[in-house]
Amino acid sequence: MTQEDHRYEYNKSTLSNCLQNATTLIRSYLTELSGQTPKLIMQTDKLWELSQRHRLVSGVDKTAAIALISACHAAYQPIIYIIQNLHEKLAEIADRVAELDRESFALNEEFYQVGHQSCQLESIADRNAWLFQTLNVLQTQAKYLDMHARSLAPSLVQSSTVKLLKEAMQLVKQYESNICMGFARAAT
Repeated sequence: MTQEDHRYEYNKSTLSNCLQNATTLIRSYLTELSGQTPKLIMQTDKLWELSQRHRLVSGVDKTAAIALISACHAAYQPIIYIIQNLHEKLAEIADRVAELDRESFALNEEFYQVGHQSCQLESIADRNAWLFQTLNVLQTQAKYLDMHARSLAPSLVQSSTVKLLKEAMQLVKQYESNICMGFARAAT
């Protein structure tokens, strides 16, 4: 066997391992996603229910409203954590797909140097196309999950809340006058 044949076999073996690693990661990702979906749905439903309760009591009972907004944030955090974890796994898959692409390029170079038939090149190209398409679909799904999750974010400060906060920071003129009068009396 010539040195080119050894390099070709090495690149073919490396490509096979890269392909296996990428598909294993994709399978693992999909398994995790399907395992996390019920939890994601449950947390989303819980968040919606809590936000509806918050809307009902926000003007009536401030203590309950604060407790509910805190509960909304507690329900929101697992949603964000799940999606961030999915993004991390997708980054790992993207790394493997990029590695596979580099190995495919190296194997293509060996094909041309050694003179192997192009039907194997088409098979490699088909696998790469599938991996890139799968990665693209999963990344798009994760982006939509992220976008929709961010729209679920419980808002602590609304414009009306900011206005009320600013008003609460200003003392009523009568109280301000009484305090100033108290300072004046204390100074004499």
